[in-house]
Amino acid sequence: MTTVTENTARAAVTKPSRWPIHAVWIGLVIAVGNMPLYYGYVVHASADLRDVPWLNIPLSWLGLVLTASGTWYLFKQGGTVVRRGLATTALLLTLFVVGLFNWYVFSFSYSLPE
Repeated sequence: MTTVTENTARAAVTKPSRWPIHAVWIGLVIAVGNMPLYYGYVVHASADLRDVPWLNIPLSWLGLVLTASGTWYLFKQGGTVVRRGLATTALLLTLFVVGLFNWYVFSFSYSLPE
């Protein structure tokens, strides 16, 4: 029979979950994959979806949140320098893609001719 302190010690030795580290790459894929989804399907589907992409905006932000939380977890966990560098690069790329998409949808697309 184990005591409470032994269970606590075992829990402290257990490796942390790998999910938050994979969230960096899943978020990057969601954010980058959102662009072809918008330009390949939504633009041609209907004018209402093109003007207010109610599916693509939350998807792009979900990708950004996943990448940011995975990067934060990796820094908190104390990952290697290479992993932290790759996660930071993925975060910056995701931030750029989401910013570019939001700029296009909310600013640039309104200045285009009919």
